[in-house]
Amino acid sequence: MLLRLRARLNDALFLLVRDGYDAVCLDRNEGPYPIRTFTGDIGGRVAFCRGWR
Repeated sequence: MLLRLRARLNDALFLLVRDGYDAVCLDRNEGPYPIRTFTGDIGGRVAFCRGWR
């Protein structure tokens, strides 16, 4: 499904899930444009709500 959606949108897609105060990358599909992602590879984590009180 992620591949079909990426093809339709012609852009990169990332499937993230919340784990406490982090977002974890479950799947990703690169688009035609070179970009750097904030999660790195599948399994990568990024702080969620950083800076909020």
